[in-house]
Amino acid sequence: MAYGFFAGRLDNSIDNVTHKGAGYRAFCYFSAAEGAQEYTKMSQIFLRIDTPNNTTVPNSSVNNNEMDDAKVGGPLVDMNDSALKDDITNGPFGGLNGGGTIDVESPFYYIGILDFETFNATSNPPTFANSGGVDTYDGSKAFTTAGNVINADSTTFTVCVPSGPKFGQSTAAATGVRATYRFAADNLALGLSKLNYYKPSGATYGLYVTSGMSDEQAAGIWLSSGYGILKGGGALAFSSLT
Repeated sequence: MAYGFFAGRLDNSIDNVTHKGAGYRAFCYFSAAEGAQEYTKMSQIFLRIDTPNNTTVPNSSVNNNEMDDAKVGGPLVDMNDSALKDDITNGPFGGLNGGGTIDVESPFYYIGILDFETFNATSNPPTFANSGGVDTYDGSKAFTTAGNVINADSTTFTVCVPSGPKFGQSTAAATGVRATYRFAADNLALGLSKLNYYKPSGATYGLYVTSGMSDEQAAGIWLSSGYGILKGGGALAFSSLT
């Protein structure tokens, strides 16, 4: 099975049954409804973090900081019963619109992976509009077929983020589409530490990657913040589908 990331807004709420049947799989799912930046974990379709050597978020000293077996994006929502999820500068939302207010016309923002076999099996693959209408920030379609990671191998990590001022797109209004980065094994922490711009400012949460961390620690923090990681271009890395 091969997967690829996408990023974009959703025009309406996701029907879990239709959504799953269409081959979509979620890393994390967010809502900016009514102008309030709120993180929402999907109730039925989601990925769990697999970091057996790191059961809690490294360097975190707050409660509810479980990392292993948590939903991707879960620690950002749950830690310390805090308002982290309401702060637009944390996690994937931080790179959108230059860190400014998110347009609520299409209130759901989604960063995840696609089942390539489903989308590449026919000469006329289904479009994102068939499963909720995934759009770029300005409302135009982000992709009509599944994207692929070209020449990916099984030894490197593939990290995809919503594009933003620090993630490959300096024009605020054009942010929110996919940006892809590749990192060698044992160098994931070094790479993610350079991308780790949108994180809680409070050090007690531990949701920041430093260059000296192991691949597992770095991946766990990245997944805890709602981003996703693949090994090469296909396999899930440090997470599993539930």
